[in-house]
Amino acid sequence: MSVPRLALALALATACGCYAHVPLPPAPPAAAPLAERVGYYRQFRPRATSGMAQVTFGTFGGYSAMQTSVDHVVLANGTVVSDPEDLLQMVGPDAPLAGSVRRATSAQSAATGVTWGGVAASVVGSILMFTSISSASYDGLGTPFWAGFGVALAGSIATGVGRWGLSPSASAAREAVYVGLDGAIRAHMALCGPADAPHDCNAAAPAPPAAAPAPPGSPWASPPPLPPPPVATGVSIHAR
Repeated sequence: MSVPRLALALALATACGCYAHVPLPPAPPAAAPLAERVGYYRQFRPRATSGMAQVTFGTFGGYSAMQTSVDHVVLANGTVVSDPEDLLQMVGPDAPLAGSVRRATSAQSAATGVTWGGVAASVVGSILMFTSISSASYDGLGTPFWAGFGVALAGSIATGVGRWGLSPSASAAREAVYVGLDGAIRAHMALCGPADAPHDCNAAAPAPPAAAPAPPGSPWASPPPLPPPPVATGVSIHAR
């Protein structure tokens, strides 16, 4: 396989990597029995977010750069969700979370389009350069070579903008969706209270358990009596 074809194949193979969709059941409505809502919450509540770190080492000047991204959220039952739009299956398209999902999807589309558009331009430019210098009628670096060089350079710049300029904001928007998922599920099912003991927001919160009485003989079974207040005394001195 020639160098241009190999570069094109690698670019296309990488660009085809996309998020796999995960089917998720809808959350019960607020009118559903409390046991059903609590069971769903304990199974599908978000537990952690995860991602990856990318390090780029430059060939000129010895520079390096690191970029971290939040790629997916892990639910309590172990399900991994990488596409924020899948979460709308749980709370519905009209939930407040939908606005965050749309922003994350738009930011990711822009970052992906600019990044892989730049990669494609770089590959096309490289092919033009390679073709111009490997043709039988090669007579120096002419217009085809410099045209390919310009396209490849523009593609490299676009790739950097997409990867280092747009991808971090897309990652932040995706993370905002994952962070807001817990509150969205709670609001949809009207659940309040701590995560380990949620209760119906429309019902009174359960009373805290009464403290156990102190065992007999405990020094804290009954507080010791307070000493009586001191009696004020005065000394009268009469001059004679």
